[in-house]
Amino acid sequence: KIVYYNDAAIAATTSRGTLNHGTSVASIAAGGHQAGYGMQGVAFDASIAMWAVSSNSAGLIVNPSILMAAYSSLERAHASVINNSWGTTTSYDVGKHRYQAQSMQALFGDSLNLMAQGGAIHVMASGNEGAANVVTTAALPLYFSALSGLIVAVTSVDENGLIDPNANKCGAALAFCLAAPGGTSQLSGVTLAANALGGYRKVRGTSFSAAYVSGALALMKQKFGGQLSNQQYVRRLLDTARKDGVYARQSVYGQGLLDVYAAVTPVGPLEIPLPDGGSIPVGDLSGLTGIQGVPIPNVVAFDMIALDQRGDPFPVSLADVWRSGQIKPAEPRPIFAAHQEASEANAPLSAAYAENPAAASRKTAWNRIPLLSDARPSWVEGADLLVNQGVERPDRMAAVLRLNPFAEGGPRIALGTEAQWDRFLGVKGVGAFSTNGVSVVSHALVSQEVYRDRDWLVDADLGWTAGKTLDGGGLMMNASADNLLDLTVRVTGLDWQWRVHHRVNDRQGSIQLKVPTYRDPDHTIHYTSVDAPINDTPQWVVNFTKSVAAGALFMQMQDQADNLSLSFGFSRRF
Repeated sequence: KIVYYNDAAIAATTSRGTLNHGTSVASIAAGGHQAGYGMQGVAFDASIAMWAVSSNSAGLIVNPSILMAAYSSLERAHASVINNSWGTTTSYDVGKHRYQAQSMQALFGDSLNLMAQGGAIHVMASGNEGAANVVTTAALPLYFSALSGLIVAVTSVDENGLIDPNANKCGAALAFCLAAPGGTSQLSGVTLAANALGGYRKVRGTSFSAAYVSGALALMKQKFGGQLSNQQYVRRLLDTARKDGVYARQSVYGQGLLDVYAAVTPVGPLEIPLPDGGSIPVGDLSGLTGIQGVPIPNVVAFDMIALDQRGDPFPVSLADVWRSGQIKPAEPRPIFAAHQEASEANAPLSAAYAENPAAASRKTAWNRIPLLSDARPSWVEGADLLVNQGVERPDRMAAVLRLNPFAEGGPRIALGTEAQWDRFLGVKGVGAFSTNGVSVVSHALVSQEVYRDRDWLVDADLGWTAGKTLDGGGLMMNASADNLLDLTVRVTGLDWQWRVHHRVNDRQGSIQLKVPTYRDPDHTIHYTSVDAPINDTPQWVVNFTKSVAAGALFMQMQDQADNLSLSFGFSRRF
């Protein structure tokens, strides 16, 4: 817990009572959390480095060499927040600004240059004289502009949240000062702190309010790490302080009352930064469709970052983001299912090879362009180019070769390659998992008529599909799927069709994501590539379709040539 002592602190352990003040301050900032303890620190998981100074009847013995040794030793011990619960008793006076600046230069010496390098944030107690301004040791940025953004002055509020009568107000230091607990309106303190001699005691003063703020900064350091600069830590601490009600009085409370929760939680909604420079709100992924609806086991424990309205990073689970956008994907059927119903919503390309291509093309807006003339081998049924017009431009294009290389009654084979714009396997992803770009899908289909007589027909299809995106958008760089096997058996007769479809091996492949994992203090976002395997469970689908002549239902349509189809069924995953 305590990672560093200086010699004076070690020597003082013989009496220990001389360490009471520092022990109490340290316990409020970072005292441990354990059953049986009477209190805990704000950042109870933080480590503590302590530097004790000697004293005499005149007070603390402090000079430039002691301060330089203290600050440099604490920084070498990796202290990133240095609490200064000590100070002069002289408050800042604008009329004596130049003289006080010279006095502070003489007191701090070269340690001012070390502080200006920004290796640590310094938290300074405002003083306990009840003055309108902080003491000179807490007003350093007013004298030395190089320290701006690296020092926080802290005044004290009582148990009612109002300024302690003994506490120095923020005054001229209002730009880098705030209030925190530690004071009281009573004669004795109400804040419980550890005692160097064992047990606990009640304390009062801005020394202990400063400790609250140092603990809050330590919590922020645990939350954000090196993703924020020390100046950004100070700015966030001050900006998230409460500024409502009495805390709007900047001459008293400066930037307001410390709000630890607000300092370590997002300001406004979180947004995921995308590699293309855009972003998408974490809580607004409902527009995602398709690809992300399948399980991806290895992303469950993977964390990425999202930015709040200040641009500060917070960890979010990739799996949670993935699940929040889950929508059941469309069923990517082969483009040339020879006997599929033209109106089947989940097989948009199968329409081109339905038994009524003319009707099918009207329903799906596919244009079919023959590629072979009649002068072709007998075992080649044909070849076509299929173009889906889309709304504004063609969004899918496929070339299909249909073969019948076997004897009459043998299986028919169709081979095809399809280009899809802004889709993958027929489904569209937007936002963080966008499918913007081009994907290429290959298909193979074997169709076999199993049985036929005057009333009944039994046939089956075995389809294979594989695909890959050439580019992507959002977090998704590319995706691939291999060995998607579909088996379909149809029994047709007496104006009914029974269809059983089984995904034998569904959605095996991977999705390569580029997720944000770190933000530099200059707001540069670092991305990490994650390969997420896709592997969905097999699925059985059973459909029943009844074809009814239109005239049997509507007398006014008795001359209508087309039939109507009424479908119902069920789907279950095993």
